Parts: sequence; structure tokens; C-alpha cells
Amino acid sequence: MYKLYRDGKELPVDKADSSSGNGDTFTILSANQSHNGTYTCRGELTRRAVYSVLSSPVALRLHDKIPKPVITQQPLFGEIYTGERVTLSCGFGGDPAGWEYLWYKDTQGAALPNTDSSRTDGSSYTISSAALSHSGKYWCQAGRGRELFQSQCSDSLMLNISAHSQAVLILATGWTEIFTTDSLTLRCEIQGISAEWNYTWYRDGEQIPLDHTRDRYTVRSGNGSYQSEYKCRGNRKKRPLFSNISKGLTPNTIRFYYFLGLSGALVMLITIVVLEVICVKKFRKSGQSKKQLNKDKFYSKVNPEYVSSDHTLLSDAIYEEIEDTTEKQGSQAQASVHSVIQLENLDKGPSM
Repeated sequence: MYKLYRDGKELPVDKADSSSGNGDTFTILSANQSHNGTYTCRGELTRRAVYSVLSSPVALRLHDKIPKPVITQQPLFGEIYTGERVTLSCGFGGDPAGWEYLWYKDTQGAALPNTDSSRTDGSSYTISSAALSHSGKYWCQAGRGRELFQSQCSDSLMLNISAHSQAVLILATGWTEIFTTDSLTLRCEIQGISAEWNYTWYRDGEQIPLDHTRDRYTVRSGNGSYQSEYKCRGNRKKRPLFSNISKGLTPNTIRFYYFLGLSGALVMLITIVVLEVICVKKFRKSGQSKKQLNKDKFYSKVNPEYVSSDHTLLSDAIYEEIEDTTEKQGSQAQASVHSVIQLENLDKGPSM
């Protein structure tokens, strides 16, 4: 036979709120606050007074209303950076044993599944490598029993995931010195956060010795150094502890592009100068032609019938332009006059 104890006191099996069944079961028909306590049991032989050791205790806590779990975050930083590990915990402040936990994000609809980067483990939900997509509101809910009894949903917890600052590698050597010096200076800039940084430098994927922790690194020619790819990253003692690694930069590639750029600029400058010279010549020739034409132009008198009563010329007036030329016959030059008929409004010409 079996005996059941609550808080160290034996429970009679003939109480109205319990039944013995086959002797190893204690059933509470209508639970209330009086059933709170720590329960243990042990077996006993009926033929002689031999008892087993007491079982492990089981705590029973009854609530007047459906419990509401509390969700917490570890580590307790207000902002988590990409790649970091973060764990959310759900609980009632007591033993989590016997409960099953559901997790929700942004909406209390479908529970979150396990993935490569996040999974549930008992009352915890762990994100092993945080990404920007993990940002959002989280809730948890607990349930237990064959006919799943569910708690209320917890209050929401806002998880903020931020990207690390980006390191940018630039050329610090002036472009006029690129082809006249045997070294190039690279500079590492950290975007996004104005703070004191130390720097880690990489050459062809391998870290350069730690004595190069400043934001500038000089690459000297020889030993294939100009053919190598260089990268940098910022480091600091406070969060965020590091930046993203910069994109790679190869000195020989830089010199090649600068050479192309310089050549292109020179060709463009020569083209502009040639076009300007051609335009100036054409402009001067056109100006001289117009000047000569105006100098030699004469106007004849206009027939009175083409003059209106207000002494202005009619729009369809016909006039003669007189040009004088000189012809040589033998040793003497003779002047002759030729007239050319043009259609032109004399309002725009000189008055006669």
C-alpha cells in the first residue's frame, strides 16, 4: 500500500476530495487554495511494518486566476549586435518542470519553430547568432497536462538588433604622389559611431602583427606587397566591441585605375582645347565677312509708291542694293555700278 503526505502530514484516503483507486493514486476532484503544499509518498508492506524511502517532493501551487508568465532577456543589454548570442527566458518565478513553452514574435499567431540560428530549450529561447531579422516583439506562453492547460501570454519584450559599424579602407596617399613614391598609405575609417578605436589589419586574409593598431598602414613596394589585398577592422573595449571588416583593397589596382583616370582626363583636356581653337577661328572668319559686307552696302532711293502716308516703308517694298566694282581695261581702271535686287525690310536698314 501507499501513503501520501502533504507538508509532512499523512493524507487520509477516505476524504471527500480524494480517492485511492489502486492505492497509488491521489486525485483532487476540485482544487482550491487549501491544496497548496509539498507532496511526498512512500510504500508500505501490509504484512509487516516495512516502509520504503520517501519519494522526491512535488510542489503544488494553486492560483485564483490563470497565471501569467514573465519573459526576461540575457544579456541585459538594451541593444544586441549582429552575430551576438541572446537568450529569452519564460517563467512564473518557480519550478519550470512540467510546463511546455510556446514563443511568438510580432504576433501571437503561430508559435516560433526551431531553426539553425534559434531554438527552444525548456523555458528558454536562444538566438545563437543574432541577425537584423530577429528584431521585434516577443511573447511566451506556458501549457501543461494532457488536455493542454495554457497560461496567459506574457507581456511583450522588444528585442533590438543593430548592425555593427562598417570599416572602410581608403587611400591616404595623394594622387600626385602615387607614381613618384615607393610606398602607399592606407587609412581605415569606421562609419556610424564616433568613438576611439583600435585597428586590426589583414593582408591576404591573415592578420598583420598587433603592433599595427593605428588607423593608418603603410605598404612599401617589394616582396609582392603591392599585389596583396588589404583589409581592416575596428576594435574597442566597450560595446560594440568590433566593426565589420572592410572590403579589400589592392595597391596595384589603385595605381592602374588612377593611371586610367589621369589618361582619360588628359585626352578630354586636349579635345576641349582643339574644339575651342576651331570655334574661335570660325567665329573670327564669320565676323570679318559680316563687317566687310556692311561696309560695302549702299541703298538706293525707294519709289514713292512704296512709302505709306506715315512715311514708313511697306513690308513688301523693293529696293536696290548698289555695289561698286573696279574693272581694268588696258592700263586704266574704270568704275562700274551693278545693282542687285533683294527683298528686305528697310525698317531694319539705314534711312535714306
